[in-house]
Amino acid sequence: MRGYKSAVSSQLKDKIGQTVWQRNYYEHIIRDEKAYQMIVEYIANNPLT
Repeated sequence: MRGYKSAVSSQLKDKIGQTVWQRNYYEHIIRDEKAYQMIVEYIANNPLT
C-alpha cells in the first residue's frame, strides 16, 4: 500500500501540485466475510454515534 500511495502521490503532485491523500487515513485490507460484515455494520451505524 505504501508503494502504491507513493507512486500515485509522485505522479499527481507533479501534475496538480498537491497531495491527494487524507491525513491520518487508515488503510485496512478486508481478509474475510466476517471482517467485511463488521465494517459494513460500522459504516451503517457510524452516523448514529
